[in-house]
Amino acid sequence: MKKGQGAEYKMQNNAYGLTLSLYFALLFIFSFSLQAEGRAIPVTSQPLSELLKDSIKSAPATTESLNRSQLSAQISAQILAIPVKVGDVVRRGALLLELDCRDAQLALKQSQSRMKFAQHQLNRSQTLHKSKNVSDEQHNQRQTEFELAQLDIRQQQLQVSRCRITAPFDGVVVARHVAEGELAAPGTKLLSLLDTGRVEVVASVLLDQVNEVGKAGQRWFESQNIRYPLHLRAIVRDVNTRARNRILRFDFSDEKALPGTPGRLKWQAALPVLPAEYLVRRDKDMGIFVLEDGHARFFTLNHANEGQAAPVDLPAQTQVIIDGRFSLKNGDAVNDVSLNATR
Repeated sequence: MKKGQGAEYKMQNNAYGLTLSLYFALLFIFSFSLQAEGRAIPVTSQPLSELLKDSIKSAPATTESLNRSQLSAQISAQILAIPVKVGDVVRRGALLLELDCRDAQLALKQSQSRMKFAQHQLNRSQTLHKSKNVSDEQHNQRQTEFELAQLDIRQQQLQVSRCRITAPFDGVVVARHVAEGELAAPGTKLLSLLDTGRVEVVASVLLDQVNEVGKAGQRWFESQNIRYPLHLRAIVRDVNTRARNRILRFDFSDEKALPGTPGRLKWQAALPVLPAEYLVRRDKDMGIFVLEDGHARFFTLNHANEGQAAPVDLPAQTQVIIDGRFSLKNGDAVNDVSLNATR
């Protein structure tokens, strides 16, 4: 837009705003003059159903993993490799850390040799036992030696498997406690992993909104403009008396956000609300003017607050007075010019 065009556009906007302000001022003055004369005040109205909006409420929330695991070493060995970094998302079974397995593999080979020898001794004992050249006690001893050799092999195979630390579940790496080249002993903390499959939403909700959340038709967790549908799992009994709220916990209905994601719990209230711009104050009460048999009736909204939308428990076809409402008193005679114009 050129400079001259911009100035002209601004002047047009100013003129429009001035005209609109003048219109409402004249309407206001005209209304008072009609009131003084006892004549019907011209107003406009709309059906309540056309003015109501869905009420979306929210509360602070975050996601929380139900499982944070600290993976530890189960054997003594040097750390050869850590192929993951903090923040990496991993699948169940993915390699996270590898230990030097030469000692465990050597012990496994020794166990295999001992079992081979025990198998040979058992086979020989079985042949001699059939010919009564070996006592039952000696034969049973060979049988026991063979079974112990088998158990030892299983133990050594388990030790070898412990050289590779794999993810026990789908998760995200949140900490590395060791470095490559260090010596790990049984119990040494290696990595911390957060479960991304078992995630809940934790929200802090005001006490007077807890029942409303429970009855809401739709609930979702919203973060970075992405919606995640939820269903309520539990209402924690403890109440924060200072903040006057309760903790609610939700399960994801479908797709899950990552643990530790900040956002908002949002829900659709059971009743739609009337935007704050249609509310007026009379004395200490907030409410609306409705059209009733050619008169303006002030309907008090008990739970309305100035500047906030409010639920309205009236039939959907109720005619809500729009223009002219600010100068009205309860019971004033009115003439709905918007209805007359449509006839």
